[in-house]
This record gives sequence, structure tokens and C-alpha cells, in this order.
Amino acid sequence: YRDELTESARIIGAVNTVTKKKGQFFGDNTDWIGIKNQVEMRMGQQGRGATLCGLLCGAGGTARAAAYALKQMGATRVLIFNRTVSRAQELAAEFGFEACDDLGALTSLDHLHVVINTLPGSSEFLLPDSAASVLRRCRPVVLEAAYIPRRTAFLSQALSAGCEVVEGIEMLFEQGCAQCEIWTNKPAPRSEIAEALLQALFTAGSEHPAHAKMVPYSDLPKSLVAEAQRRPGGAMTVCCTPVK
Repeated sequence: YRDELTESARIIGAVNTVTKKKGQFFGDNTDWIGIKNQVEMRMGQQGRGATLCGLLCGAGGTARAAAYALKQMGATRVLIFNRTVSRAQELAAEFGFEACDDLGALTSLDHLHVVINTLPGSSEFLLPDSAASVLRRCRPVVLEAAYIPRRTAFLSQALSAGCEVVEGIEMLFEQGCAQCEIWTNKPAPRSEIAEALLQALFTAGSEHPAHAKMVPYSDLPKSLVAEAQRRPGGAMTVCCTPVK
């Protein structure tokens, strides 16, 4: 039970952060921040025109956070694909986007700036050959929400096409930093958090249960390395540690 929800939590329909103030419980959602901040950082490096066109795969809870993030980013056109078409239609209608029941339609797009995949990593989802050419042609920023396994089939497809990617662990880091700031009312210690993640998940001999799913260990998540290196001495231990 929450006494009050933030606008984002209300629209997304999910709470992942609860705070208590003056005896009342407040619910918030930071998943959309994890998506928005990481995608915008990559897009800022690439640059884009005045319009933003996206593809959203999935129609569950994380997809709702992604739709909200895309709306906050000013997306003018977003295609939503889901195996159950009716769910894609419902989500599209709610956010003012459009359902896509045939991924082959992607070949007709002049631009595609961002792709967000929220389907489970275990689904082995891939764009079919008829649509995968849009990745090579448009080189969108691709965010994979799943982080176990780290290199899903779709993330590997995007990397092979030369796309800039945001890994699920990077989205997790970003939304966690947002949670930290809500709970403490202070800036999150981003460098320390990034370094702790790198140490726990990528260092040889780590006993963290997710360590085995983080291959390849020698190719670390780009934004985590950048954050950790902002701290004197940060990330170098991880980068130089021999891995299996």
C-alpha cells in the first residue's frame, strides 16, 4: 500500500522504489530513468535530427517504462511489436504510438534512432532477416533490458550490425543510481557503484551468482568503465585482472 504515487509510477503502473516521509509511503519508478539516461547518453554521442523514431519490442511492465521514457524523450513515432498483437495495440493506444504486427515493415523506415527490447533474454528474440537490415542501414542505439544472459541473441545481432548498444546491466546501474538519490536525497556515488559492479560481476573467481552469465569478461560494459574511471584508480584493477 502506498499513500501517493509519482506521475511516472502512476502512468507506468509499477513501483520499484518506496520512501517513507512523515509517516506516509511514496511510490516511484526509476526503470524509465535507467532507459532514458543511458539511451540519451549514447544518442548524444551520435547526434540525430529533430525527430525521434523508435522500435519497442515487448508489451509488459518494462515495455511500459520504455514507452514512458520514449515519450519523455520526445519520440514522434514509435512502433511497438509484441507476439500477442492485442497487447501491443493496447500499449500503443495508451501512449500515442502505433502497433507493428509485421517487423518486415521496418524496411520502409527512412530513419530509426532507437530500439528497445524488453522481451525476456530466454526468448532468443531476433529481428527476422527481412527486418534486420534496418540495423545496418540506420545504426540505431539499441537497448537490451535483459541482463541475464548478458549477451542475448538480440544484443549480439545489434552488435554484429555495428549498432551502439546499451546493455541491461547498464540500465540496471542507471535506475539503481536514481533509486539511491531518491532514498538519500544526495547525488549517487556513481563511480563507486560502477566499480563495485565491475568487481562483482567481471573479476575472475567472483562468487557472485550472475558472474557466469557475464561473458565475455574481457569486453566490459562501456558506461560502467567510464563511470568507474572517473574515480582515481577506478576500474583499472578490473580491466587488468586475468579472466577466464
